[in-house]
Order: sequence, then C-alpha cells, then structure tokens
Amino acid sequence: MQALYVGVSIAAFIAILVVLVLNRRRIYRTSALTLLGLTIAVLGGFFYGDSRWIGGSLMGIGVLVTIVDAKYVQSHKQG
Repeated sequence: MQALYVGVSIAAFIAILVVLVLNRRRIYRTSALTLLGLTIAVLGGFFYGDSRWIGGSLMGIGVLVTIVDAKYVQSHKQG
C-alpha cells in the first residue's frame, strides 16, 4: 500500500510540473526560495510515515520558509 502512495505522489508531482511548464507565460514566476520550501515540505510528507519527528519537522520548516518568502516578496512589491 505504501508503494501505491509513493506512486501517486510522484505522478501528482510530475503532473504539477507539466502544468507549470505549459502555463509558464500565464502565471507569476515563483521564487527559488518558495520552490525550496515546497520541496522540503513534500520531502517531509515522504518521511512522515517512517519517522514522524523528521517528517513533521521537514514539513514545518518547508511551510515556514514558504511563508517567510511570501511575506518578503509582498513587502518588496508594495514599497
């Protein structure tokens, strides 16, 4: 059953990448720090089943990095 979840996660990740590449001109570009935060959060999801401490920590760090980057970008667009 765990292999099924990993397969679905990988398929969803590939589908999201394809959509982002095809719609590159219509969406705002995401910063490298946002992508890093989301990647860390997804990796945390992979590790959550084996070790909840590591998985939860990685997800929290990833979300925190993404929020900080969003606030940083928002403050620089205003002023």
